[in-house]
Amino acid sequence: MAEQNDLARLYCEFEEAFVDVLTAQGELLLPRRTKLYQARTRLRAHKDLEQREYEAAVLRAEARAWETLGLI
Repeated sequence: MAEQNDLARLYCEFEEAFVDVLTAQGELLLPRRTKLYQARTRLRAHKDLEQREYEAAVLRAEARAWETLGLI
């Protein structure tokens, strides 16, 4: 159960970082991209990661970014 909670936390961290990069407007991107890279690396290293779940996390983050930007 702890591993599932850990994986869920990693997905959440990745999605937050991805939304942060996608919604940055005219702001310094290097720290945000570094945070995204680190979150993605930790998530992809988890032994229970499934590609379809990773892709779903990307789609959720993109949808949240569009909502945040008011584009949908």
